[in-house]
Amino acid sequence: MEIPPIAESECEAIPGWLFEFIRCPISKTTLTMAPSGILTQLLEHQRAKPLVTRGGRTISSLPTQGLLSGDGCWLYPVHQNIPTLIPDEAIPIPPEWLSADA
Repeated sequence: MEIPPIAESECEAIPGWLFEFIRCPISKTTLTMAPSGILTQLLEHQRAKPLVTRGGRTISSLPTQGLLSGDGCWLYPVHQNIPTLIPDEAIPIPPEWLSADA
């Protein structure tokens, strides 16, 4: 399974001004659109073993977009241009993925 490319119109569906107001509900840091490298690493990781959310739920389908917390620890799925900012739905991101994506 490959992550389909994100159309520009999908990225623009979350207005830029919104990022001034929304925060990670866990770390209280700002959120940004997750780089495609992080989403690709999630896919590769899921091939090796199931991904689990902070709340312990096994992820059956990966998001094609996500919001990354400012500290880089959490990815919040975006489905149909709607961010899921529920702490238990956050996907933990290993710190080494961030340095590889930079």
